[in-house]
Amino acid sequence: MSVEWCRVLSERKKSRESLENAVERFDLALWATNSAIWDWDIEHNLFWSSAGHQILFGRGETERTEKFDLENDSSLWLTLMHPDDRERVLRHTRNHLEHSEPYNVEYRHRLPSGEYIWIRSIGRAVRDAAGKPIRMVGSDSDISARIKMPRGGSVIAGRRCSGLN
Repeated sequence: MSVEWCRVLSERKKSRESLENAVERFDLALWATNSAIWDWDIEHNLFWSSAGHQILFGRGETERTEKFDLENDSSLWLTLMHPDDRERVLRHTRNHLEHSEPYNVEYRHRLPSGEYIWIRSIGRAVRDAAGKPIRMVGSDSDISARIKMPRGGSVIAGRRCSGLN
């Protein structure tokens, strides 16, 4: 083997290890923040969601890509969203896509068990040169514990404390 070939193999190994470390850091950060990521290809009506996203929503442990159209009332996302939240969430999504308003919305999502969890969804549209949204990426987090906390209280070391300044 030539010295050049050994150098190329060594660089490839370092690059692979660096990528594996970056992916591990990213996965750990998602796990630590109880978050999951998604990527909506608007042009092709395809919605990709991470394995963590599937776990969060009780749909298994494997990433998925599925058809998604914001205007389709029978999309899985909309059918599992609490009916009282649908119009507000759709309005926020459309306002983000049409007017670049921030996309940061909270809503209830029904799990396969029938239980609802509170989700905080944050995202941003990727636009083409003309400003048309072609893709939207973001993250979802389970905020149920925060939402269910009694008003005026905080949690410190796992205990509810009220009247904190």
